Amino acid sequence: MTWGFREDLEIIDEQDLEQLPTSVVHVSWFKIDTPLLSWHKTWKIMVKRFKLKYFGAHVSISGGVENAPERAYKLGANAFAMFSKNQRQWKSRPYTKEQVSKFKVNLEKYNIKEDKVLVHDSYLINLGSPKKEVRNKSLQAFIDETARLEQLGLTLLNFHPGAHLNQIPESECFELIADGVNSAIE
Repeated sequence: MTWGFREDLEIIDEQDLEQLPTSVVHVSWFKIDTPLLSWHKTWKIMVKRFKLKYFGAHVSISGGVENAPERAYKLGANAFAMFSKNQRQWKSRPYTKEQVSKFKVNLEKYNIKEDKVLVHDSYLINLGSPKKEVRNKSLQAFIDETARLEQLGLTLLNFHPGAHLNQIPESECFELIADGVNSAIE
């Protein structure tokens, strides 16, 4: 399981965790891969050492989005990130009313606030693509992601807006991305 603030740093035991500089938590991610510490103990150390209020992980939505809050809770987290659907496919089934309801009930049950859930969108989206077909698919996928976010009552979306792929000028790519985001907002 990976969560924290620096991918290049492996925490081996409690002593290592206690010796991390407090500035680390504000700049990047770190990795906790240790059977020696439970997530609950790790969470308590993180809260104490770094005065953190929220601690979480990127959790799976396997079996349904409604399972994500429980998975986060079982890790000792009170915040989490998740994909809203399979991140490597353009389309997916819409959420059912039951899934949305259970997701919201589980957030409350596990005391996780909506504004502490970060949804990560699909890796396929490229609003700045030089290829019109890809850009159109990307816009539809991006709109779907924002709709899923709204359905779940969430407000945080982590997205990668796009890339020029060395086929168009960077400035043109930025304009395409801006147009795509504006279209999604409308």
